[in-house]
Amino acid sequence: MELQQANAELECQASTDPLTGLLNRRGFETQAQVALALAIRSGRPLSVLTLDIDFFKHINDQFGHDAGDLVLTSLAHLLRKRLRQADIVARFGGEEFVVLLPDTDGEDALRTGHSLLQTIEETPIPQVGHITASAGVSSLQGGDADGLTDMLRRADDALYQAKRTGRNRACRRD
Repeated sequence: MELQQANAELECQASTDPLTGLLNRRGFETQAQVALALAIRSGRPLSVLTLDIDFFKHINDQFGHDAGDLVLTSLAHLLRKRLRQADIVARFGGEEFVVLLPDTDGEDALRTGHSLLQTIEETPIPQVGHITASAGVSSLQGGDADGLTDMLRRADDALYQAKRTGRNRACRRD
């Protein structure tokens, strides 16, 4: 019994970001593959949203890394609070977060992105004040040979478009 409990704890540690308590990339990909298979089998929509904090290096440089960590944990809390329980939320690394949105088409995912960005902008963070983020959205397409990989690549492309065109915005690429 102790060995099973220890193995479960190790698996949790291997799939969870220690700072935010969100899934890490490994944990996200494991859960996302299940959601992807279900969406394909049932013919239901599936979207992904990538989110990146604007000017995060400036936050760390101006306020220190402890404040940067506070921004990351605050954003993780906000995402958990604002998203549905069925949504899969992860910190992919640095200041980038990813959300898998089951049963959500591209238009609804883009609305979710806009709503999240507005909430982020309106929510002050102690020591730092107000921050903004940019988002990229993509949805599952019938021709996605690599499924999740293709969706994430398009969402990243949309995120970079949001950064290039002024930040604090959500863009979509399907």
